[in-house]
Amino acid sequence: MTHGKPRLIILAFACCIAMSGCTSGQQVSYQSGGMTHTWEDSKDAAKTFPLPIYPNSKSSSALKASGDGDSSEFMILNSADPVKKVVQFYSEELAKQGWKVTTLEAPNSVNMTAVKQGQQAGIMVSLDEKNQTSITLALSDEPEGVPKVTDQNYTPDTLNPPTD
Repeated sequence: MTHGKPRLIILAFACCIAMSGCTSGQQVSYQSGGMTHTWEDSKDAAKTFPLPIYPNSKSSSALKASGDGDSSEFMILNSADPVKKVVQFYSEELAKQGWKVTTLEAPNSVNMTAVKQGQQAGIMVSLDEKNQTSITLALSDEPEGVPKVTDQNYTPDTLNPPTD
């Protein structure tokens, strides 16, 4: 994974939240950080989003980002169903589709990470300030392997000072 990709995901996710509910049946694209970001009507995006969409939910925003061989998709959903019920749905559906899922639970919030065939997914299910369940879906290319290690000897400089 390149160092810029985590920042890209955070930036795209922040844009997705900030722009939720701003479109009406249209697409808006812009360039940022060498990537093309496409904001689209969330109802249209829900029809083709590659992760399962919770059945008793309403989509509020969707964003795609691509460039430099990387691509990511984000969607935010809301539901009146309890967090536990939504998490159960995603645990079962992702397992059926062959995803390897890891879950981290906190009070009123569950973060799921899933990996399958070159893709990485993140699902965050949490209770919002209106006691609604917020579902954030993120899908991106999985980092390929371990970064290559160079044979070059370490030489301290101003950017890489000695640690001793």
